[in-house]
Amino acid sequence: MKKSVSFFVFIVSLALGLMVLIVVTQIVTLQSLSRLQGGSDQATQTFSINNKLESLVNLAFDLENRIVLSSEGDLMTNGKIISDSLQLMLNKVVMLSEIQKEDAASDGPQELKKIVKLQVDSSLLILDISKKKNSSLLQKSQVDFSNHHYGDSIYSKALTFQKGLEISLGSVIISNSNATKQLANLNKLLAIVAIVAILLLVTIILRRQKKQLLLIEELRQAEDAARKAALVKDQFLANMSHELRTPLNAIKGFTSLMYKTALDDTQQKYTQIVSAASDNLLQIVNEVLDFAKIEAGAMAMKPIRFSLQKEMNAVAAMFEPLAEEKNIALHSFYDKEIPEWLIGDSIRLHQVLVNLVGNAIKFTENGSVSIGCKLIQRFDDRSLVQIQVTDTGIGMSEEDLQNVFGRFEQADNSLTRKYGGTGLGLSIVKKMLLMMEGEINVESKLGKGSTFSIELNLQHAKGDELMPIAVAESVDYQFGNEANILVIEDNKINSLLVESILQNYNLKTITASDGKEGVKKFLQHDIDLVLMDIQMPVMDGIEAASILRHKHKTSVPIIAMTAHIMESEKRKCADAGMNDYLVKPLEEQLLMATIKKFLEVDDTEKVQKDNQKLVPKLEGFVYLRSICNNDEGQMKMILEEMCIQLNEEAELFNISLKDGNFTQIKKLMHNFKSTLMPLSDDAFDINIVNGYVNLLNVEKDETILLGAGKKFSEELVATKDKIEQLLLNTRP
Repeated sequence: MKKSVSFFVFIVSLALGLMVLIVVTQIVTLQSLSRLQGGSDQATQTFSINNKLESLVNLAFDLENRIVLSSEGDLMTNGKIISDSLQLMLNKVVMLSEIQKEDAASDGPQELKKIVKLQVDSSLLILDISKKKNSSLLQKSQVDFSNHHYGDSIYSKALTFQKGLEISLGSVIISNSNATKQLANLNKLLAIVAIVAILLLVTIILRRQKKQLLLIEELRQAEDAARKAALVKDQFLANMSHELRTPLNAIKGFTSLMYKTALDDTQQKYTQIVSAASDNLLQIVNEVLDFAKIEAGAMAMKPIRFSLQKEMNAVAAMFEPLAEEKNIALHSFYDKEIPEWLIGDSIRLHQVLVNLVGNAIKFTENGSVSIGCKLIQRFDDRSLVQIQVTDTGIGMSEEDLQNVFGRFEQADNSLTRKYGGTGLGLSIVKKMLLMMEGEINVESKLGKGSTFSIELNLQHAKGDELMPIAVAESVDYQFGNEANILVIEDNKINSLLVESILQNYNLKTITASDGKEGVKKFLQHDIDLVLMDIQMPVMDGIEAASILRHKHKTSVPIIAMTAHIMESEKRKCADAGMNDYLVKPLEEQLLMATIKKFLEVDDTEKVQKDNQKLVPKLEGFVYLRSICNNDEGQMKMILEEMCIQLNEEAELFNISLKDGNFTQIKKLMHNFKSTLMPLSDDAFDINIVNGYVNLLNVEKDETILLGAGKKFSEELVATKDKIEQLLLNTRP
């Protein structure tokens, strides 16, 4: 701090000193210029006086000769000329006197004027005598005139006067020369100081620039370190997920299989305890990983059409058994004024409600828990709704309320010991609601219960899209012709679990313990579907899937089956050519539903519900199916809207391509990315968009850009036509 102050004082002092020096130099310069101007004027005046003195002296000698040497007749004849010359002479000396009036110290002009006046008066007297024709008096006057030597006197006085002027001019020149030298010295000093100041400033700037560059480099290194740390954290989370979920998969899977065997009461009790403990552990793992994804900005909202009422009913139904077990009343209320179909991330909202209702039941020993939803305000295209979860549980103090949404926070450490949990649930809830542009508030009194209030601004679903699509639901089915499933899994327990499940559905399994062995067995057998683990020794699942897809060109469905749940891992699976993604611990129903999407089911053994009309399914679109939660109606709605948008954007693209407007095309490519993102690689390769974008950024040849643009347009039209044909084929 002291260094900064001293440096600042030094810079200010240097600037002020330089300013003072500039002002002084400017003043001296003005003074010197004034002196130079005065000296120049004085020199000019001196030259003028010298010329006039010379003319006066010459005229004095000339008149003296005329007066002395002329005869009486000549004087009478030239009297007028001589009189004019005398007057001119008198005028000259008067002018000299006027010029030198300002110099009071010099009496030369006055003395010269007196002598000239005597010569003029004497000359005029002789002219008068010549007019009277008195020859003797004229001769005597001429002799007296000649004896006075007026010309010599005038010359002598003029010479003395001229020398005085030269001395005065010389002193002025010397003074000006000294002033010029002083000014030159000041200018040199100013130049030196300016150079020093510039060098100092340049040095300071360079030092600051060097410090800034060093700081930038340190920041870059810190950013790289942070990025590496983030990658390490992601890898750690992925590994932790894998290591925790792998044994959980075995515990949950075999517990589920054990339920299907003959168990006595004690065994059933123990099995229920194991199942509950594994569910609790899985919830803790999910909370930690969800929180990590939110902190890293890796969790994205995926709004879809959903029924808020059905979501509320599903959550209430989920917790009814637990509420009955604790002898707690579970009430629910739903405002009928709320539109039936809304747009939002139903999966995340379900997670929020499960957390709040689960907490309410967990912290309530007696009384009731109620779930209510009411309409606050309805707009043309959206509704503001409030969801409240109220309990009569232990409640919270004012102090606890301040930190209720903090990380790893619970009202009291004893609660963690008694009720368990990570303290991350409400923190995740708040962050998710913020991502959904909602908010959450809590009111609570210690010992009397709590009320959590959520406000969400949800968009209305529009038009005929609101009609639900009736799809046949199977309660039991078998796969025909005993399909061959290749299970590539390094964990023997998990491999055995999957085999046990598949055998119940008339499916034959072939197992491999790593990717290399899996590729080998795939080529040796007639495989209908592959279940592929990701993290394996020798060769991982990503490499194995890529070899099967790109080297061996197989179209057999490949389903990732892993404990990794990070979005980056899912993207890697899709890029490697996998068709779907299952997260461990595996749920039997989800596993079979996923397999069912790719293998034919024996229709003779399928049972239909409610005799509903069967709607043909859309084939492919793996990514779209995943984000729509396998909702065929939602998928069709998105695809129909996509076709409309592709038509508009393709028309704009072709117009811009024809006009050569590549700036507009770059903007349209961004739109294409967003429009085509829901499609999986089996419908449209998004890399085609990226490839043309990269070409636009580096290629300057418009001929190449036009050719590539036409090819892109053709592929775009083909994709749109394919989607429209698929939609046409699935109409009932």
